[in-house]
Amino acid sequence: MSTHHPLGPSASSRWLNCPGSVPANAAAPDEPSKFAAEGSVAHTLSEWCREQGRPASDWIGTKMSHDGFDFVVDAAMADHVQTFVDYCASNPGDMLVEEKVSLDPYVPDGYGRADDIRIDEASKTIYVTDLKYGQGVRVEAEGNTQAMLYAIGVYNTFGFMYDVDGAWTVVNTIHQPRLDNVSVASLSVRELLKWADEVVYPAARLAMKPNAPMKAGSWCRWCVLRNTCGERAKAIMRENLEGFELIPEEEIGKKLTPEQIGKILDATSDIKAWLADIESEAYAMFARGERPVGTDGPYKLVSGRGSREWVDEGATIETLSDLLEMDQMYTRKLITPAQAEKILGKRNDALSRIIVKKEGKPTLAPASDKRPERSAGADDFSEEA
Repeated sequence: MSTHHPLGPSASSRWLNCPGSVPANAAAPDEPSKFAAEGSVAHTLSEWCREQGRPASDWIGTKMSHDGFDFVVDAAMADHVQTFVDYCASNPGDMLVEEKVSLDPYVPDGYGRADDIRIDEASKTIYVTDLKYGQGVRVEAEGNTQAMLYAIGVYNTFGFMYDVDGAWTVVNTIHQPRLDNVSVASLSVRELLKWADEVVYPAARLAMKPNAPMKAGSWCRWCVLRNTCGERAKAIMRENLEGFELIPEEEIGKKLTPEQIGKILDATSDIKAWLADIESEAYAMFARGERPVGTDGPYKLVSGRGSREWVDEGATIETLSDLLEMDQMYTRKLITPAQAEKILGKRNDALSRIIVKKEGKPTLAPASDKRPERSAGADDFSEEA
């Protein structure tokens, strides 16, 4: 069973918006994953570095395990962790590492464990830095409820020791070393406590009530109900499909307008994610002995396109040796910059002189995306690009 508080900071984007999701997620077991385990190992390594005052490179080659997954600290992990450690060290003040902080009275019996806290009396500033070792989703600090709840916990747990008042400043940082993302947002303690009173306190109490309301949104991706949630299905249908006149009667035969194409693009990410989750649930149904039922009857599993492989590698080598020259049997390919950095470390001076970062192909992003806009050339969308 989960060892996290059901109303903890890491799940706050979900329970603050969808209090009805709390019971199901609280009862769900923590499903171990290699990615989560790797993140926990990186957090542990960063903790050792800060507590012992040693560089992450000291642990290269160390074997570490978490949730049944085994890892060896390599140069790449050491470099990424050191980047986080160095950033934390640049913040002044008393250091608290992986400190458990209380969310009472806003969240009854609630708590969280902040990655790095610095409390600086001289500047009257609280620094909360959260390490996210994954490289799948870019996270911003502005309005980040997880970081803000950690800051509330710091105020509740240590504020009296430093005479923290509303005039103090909180600096929240999301540090993602594998994405080169360091996102920073500041607010006053007065603003933080206002948010706690007006948003956190009522949401936490609502979440503890039976039949609490549910609401779909971006937070659904972290919910155990996401594959089968009727509220999510209804919201996606309502917001993206119902009432959407793709081509009004008078415009039949005309091209889609930029506004119509934009509206379709707005819906794409939500619909794609939802359909992927529905398909995942359909496969899970077969594993349970159930079947989805379509308009022409129950779905069935069929074989997809197969692939060919050698029966036995040793016998294959022996056979091909009589038929081919060695340079025909084997291919050689130069390792990628990422593979070289994994072996030698990202901060290797020799590598930095022979690696250049090319700009990626253009990708669509909404106007709210924080990345700078780029111009598109004629070759950007060609097959060879």
